[in-house]
Amino acid sequence: MGARTENGCAQCFGDDAAAAYKNTRQLERIRVLTDDSHFIVQILRCNECGQHFLWITTEVVDWSGGDDAQYRRVIPLTQSEANALSEEPAPDELRPFADGRRYLQIDWPTEDERPTAAWTTAPLSFVSANSRGSGGWRRRFRRLRTR
Repeated sequence: MGARTENGCAQCFGDDAAAAYKNTRQLERIRVLTDDSHFIVQILRCNECGQHFLWITTEVVDWSGGDDAQYRRVIPLTQSEANALSEEPAPDELRPFADGRRYLQIDWPTEDERPTAAWTTAPLSFVSANSRGSGGWRRRFRRLRTR
């Protein structure tokens, strides 16, 4: 196992956000909580140190050219927090996990050649997954919750 810090090791939670993003490909998927084409929530774990992460992906459909923007958030969790998360959590259930924690923010806006990764402690927010029409993501999410 790698040398741990409070929220992970140098591989999964080091100072270099770009390196941490690259290393997210090596995180092990533990559980998928929500799997919608434009909103994905998973629990991942670092194989080096055992740190758990909340992985949130939103994709904004722009209805032109298929080059849709993607936004990912990778938030460290304790094992008990990871175990306690419900299937298909509502956004309000996810926001508190970012409060006061450094987490990885990966943004890949439409037409950018590559994503940018940065550490942040900003409040967790969600982008609409459907930019056409008002409330697209919320409608879509409500449909998911009632299946």
